[in-house]
Amino acid sequence: MFEKALFPVDFSEISDKVLACTSALEGLGIRKAVLLHVTDVRSAVDFLGFDKTFYERHDQMATQELAARLENLRRAGIEAESRLVHDIPGKGVVHAARAEGCDIVVMGSHGRTSWKEKLLGGTTGFVVEHADVPVLVMRPAGTGDRFTCALEARPVTDHVCLLTDLSPRAEGARRAARSLAPRAARMTLFHVVESPGAGEETARETPPGKAPAAARNRLAGLAEEMKAAGAGAVEVELVTGPVREEVTRRLRRGDVTLAVMGTRGWGGFRELLLGSVSRAAVEFAAAPILLVRE
Repeated sequence: MFEKALFPVDFSEISDKVLACTSALEGLGIRKAVLLHVTDVRSAVDFLGFDKTFYERHDQMATQELAARLENLRRAGIEAESRLVHDIPGKGVVHAARAEGCDIVVMGSHGRTSWKEKLLGGTTGFVVEHADVPVLVMRPAGTGDRFTCALEARPVTDHVCLLTDLSPRAEGARRAARSLAPRAARMTLFHVVESPGAGEETARETPPGKAPAAARNRLAGLAEEMKAAGAGAVEVELVTGPVREEVTRRLRRGDVTLAVMGTRGWGGFRELLLGSVSRAAVEFAAAPILLVRE
């Protein structure tokens, strides 16, 4: 499980919404939170050259902001500490997760910029690609005082959905789902068999020679594994169609509280991140998505 979690914060509304859900993530085994703010070293340089006062001014503000958020978490009964580092944000998060011995990184799907910019080339995409541990990507809804964590109504492990292409590259996601099984009241194993005549892009996303009967047998074995690991009700969903569209359709149903998927299934990480399935999952899923790098 994920006992120690790293929460990168940039003091934006989205990162504060993610922190508001911290207590609701107890089902993942999180017992300790490390709040990390990365002072972007690139911001110390402007058209006039290096600003010698930048770090002092920014760090003073960041220290105060971190202290306020730590106090809120501790009032909620969460053991928490903070770290302030100078780095490029993505690299700073990866380095901190490693140095602090964290088991998981929890991030919003967008911070000060749009989710597409963040996911395609910014902090979140870099962390997902380079972190040694799984990354939980959340897309909280609601604004301002009207925001409440959707997970407060249902435990995060109430309905876990493992999105798998059944390839060796999805083993990390399978292991993560199995570790969550004892806490999962319900688990769905979801696999897409590419339909004949699907587009060229989606055809590349399905491993060759995947027959529905073979996939069903693999899923049945996986279901038995999850039941043996302690999962409650385990369901198998095997559908035929374009992978991206079917994954999106499944996640938009809104019954899943946590989706788990690998970053290197369905065509390899870079194609997955830049092209279709992972981006679509982050865009349309109401639930958090646990991305596991093999």
